Amino acid sequence: MDTQSRTWKRESLMRTFRRVSDRRSVKPSASLADTWLSRTKIFLEIVAIPVVAYWAFTRFNAQEAPALEHRAKIQGELSWQRRSDKECIAEYRIKFENIGMSSIELTKAKLRAWPLDVSVLSAPIAYVDPLKMRDKKPIVEADLEEYLVHRYPPSVTDEVGLMFLVKRAPGDMLVFLVEGESQIDRRGNRQSWFDHRWDYVCGESGTASPSK
Repeated sequence: MDTQSRTWKRESLMRTFRRVSDRRSVKPSASLADTWLSRTKIFLEIVAIPVVAYWAFTRFNAQEAPALEHRAKIQGELSWQRRSDKECIAEYRIKFENIGMSSIELTKAKLRAWPLDVSVLSAPIAYVDPLKMRDKKPIVEADLEEYLVHRYPPSVTDEVGLMFLVKRAPGDMLVFLVEGESQIDRRGNRQSWFDHRWDYVCGESGTASPSK
């Protein structure tokens, strides 16, 4: 082997050695960068968990929770029909409708009626609350559990009509009150519903209409 060949082989070996050395010298830097990126990723993931949970919680409370609250529409309608010179018929129709997005479990329902104590007006105008003008003891009470007490899925409606025989008493007034109660959770918390209607007995005010 001549001198030129030996020189070329030594130079080739030196270049190979340098490349190997260069690769070995780069590895620690690459490994350090990977470690830093990995730890940063883990940290961001840990931070993101409570952030996402808080966002989901606030979104639920602001948008979805109100929609899941119990919402019902209870409506009464009072009408009169003449039966005789001494009596009339009162019909009270009750409609209960679930207008929310959650089912309602109605657990109680009843209707009561009271005569109203209408005092003589001493001022030009006064606010009148019929429920505060009723006597302490109702003159009639009807249990509606057989008709209205059951489960109401969303958009479900039930309606019942009740009939009462009433003695005519022109000028006297009555107030009818429907009350219901529903269970809103498994802990036994309950929500109340009511509707009331008032009118002259048999629809007779007992006074003539004012002349025009």
